Amino acid sequence: MRTGQLAFPSAADFFKTYDPNMAGCVILDIRMPGTSGLEVQRRLASMGSTFPIIFLTAYGDVPTAVQAIQAGAVDFIQKPSQPHELIDKVQRSLKENARCRRELADQTAIETRIASLTPREREVLEMIVDGSATGAIAKTLGISRRTVEIHRAKLMKKMQADSAIKLVQMMMRTHL
Repeated sequence: MRTGQLAFPSAADFFKTYDPNMAGCVILDIRMPGTSGLEVQRRLASMGSTFPIIFLTAYGDVPTAVQAIQAGAVDFIQKPSQPHELIDKVQRSLKENARCRRELADQTAIETRIASLTPREREVLEMIVDGSATGAIAKTLGISRRTVEIHRAKLMKKMQADSAIKLVQMMMRTHL
């Protein structure tokens, strides 16, 4: 089993040093000492791991390959394989992992900014995202247009957005 440049003799050894913040991909075999590759895959999934998983095995069959892929493996390679095949798949997996990690970091940053908003700024944000105009927001919240504009300016600054479109895009990337 490998993650990044590290090799582990068993799943137990891997999980002793597992760091969800580390970049990489995991190469698993179906049969491994102590724990099967499919069990490792399930455990990583339950932990919310973003590591892409590639199975490299001499013990694969179609049902097992289908199970692994349906559970999220990015590939399933039969041994013996060409070295360049594995290298290409690892490189693609590392690029995908980097993209996922960037998206997750961006989402976390947006959620942190949302958490910094006051309750009233959050109400205004939700109404802006719903497409409400300043006058409609003021009427709904029972405040003046100028107060809405002040809240809007503050929340735009806190959210680091230069337009309502950017706010909508940010909110679409969160699970809030």
